[in-house]
Parts: sequence; structure tokens; C-alpha cells
Amino acid sequence: MRNILFVLACGILLSGSVTQAARDQFEGTWKITVTSDDGGKPHDDTLTFKVGKLIFESGKAKGFAEADYEADTRGGQSATFTATSKSTKEGTIKWTGTMAATQIQGTFSWTKADGSTENFSFSGMRAEK
Repeated sequence: MRNILFVLACGILLSGSVTQAARDQFEGTWKITVTSDDGGKPHDDTLTFKVGKLIFESGKAKGFAEADYEADTRGGQSATFTATSKSTKEGTIKWTGTMAATQIQGTFSWTKADGSTENFSFSGMRAEK
């Protein structure tokens, strides 16, 4: 009888872990506006979070690969993420952001291949399905 209860308890715990992993708050597509910290003209872009990967549309043309991201969802209704995207020709972009419900905002720093750095902020909304 104890063995049956132990197996049931383990099953309940494991199903809870699977459910938590399946509820990635970032998962999906986000329409964002990007603004350079040096006062450049804002532009629209798209971020996609899919199966632990961050993809940003404008980065594809520059050779930036999809990046693994880490999410901290301990805040309950809000969550944060960090990621690093790399391109063999264009350098490295380090992302950090916060999501709450249908809104996202954050910053990223682009260290170019020549060593120069540009900083940006972004904000946007979850795209409708």
C-alpha cells in the first residue's frame, strides 16, 4: 500500500513539473519597437520565443543565430529573461527583459565585431495569434 501511495505521489509531483515547464510565459511572438540609446530613429521588430530559444527577425539578415534564453518566472505575474545572440560577422547581442501579461520591455547591448558597442531599449506587445 505504501508503494502505491509513493508511486501516486511521485506521479503528481512529476505532472506538476511538466505543467510548469509547459507554461513558459514568454512563448510566442512579440511585436516590439526598438530605440537606440544614441537617439536614432525607432524601428519595429519581432521577437519569437519558442522552445527555449529567442529569435529576433532583424537579426536573421545579419547572421545572428537563435539564442538560448533563461527565464525567471518567480515573480508570478511578471517574468524576466536574459539571452545572448551571436553572429560570426556582426558580433554579440546581450538581451535582458521583463514581461507582464501581454507587454514586454527591456534592453540589449550590441558589441560589434570591431569592438564598438551600441545600446538599445525595446517595448512591445504579444502578437495576436
